Amino acid sequence: MDDKVLEMMRRWNATEESLAMAEQIRKQQLGNPDDFEVWEDNWDDWMFFLRISTQWLYVGFEGARGCLNLPGVEVVARATGVRGKAWAERLHALLVIEREILDVDARRRKERTG
Repeated sequence: MDDKVLEMMRRWNATEESLAMAEQIRKQQLGNPDDFEVWEDNWDDWMFFLRISTQWLYVGFEGARGCLNLPGVEVVARATGVRGKAWAERLHALLVIEREILDVDARRRKERTG
């Protein structure tokens, strides 16, 4: 159930009880807010990211993630046979993932500090 269904229920003058029940069902369907979906086209990149997920460099007194240790990532790539064009494509995907993780970390830090 998505927001469109709830909006249509409101337009059709659904009772508050029905709306509350629908909202409860929607929350159950959403599950954990940290859950996410990986598209099939990105699966190999995601699995590689999981292999190198110990390669973060941490900075500052809080020990925040700063960036991926790219020489360490490259060692893992070579050890797992990722070379040439495949390495360039995998590196691009990793940099996209890295940027998103760092953005999420920054948002969470901002929420904690106000």
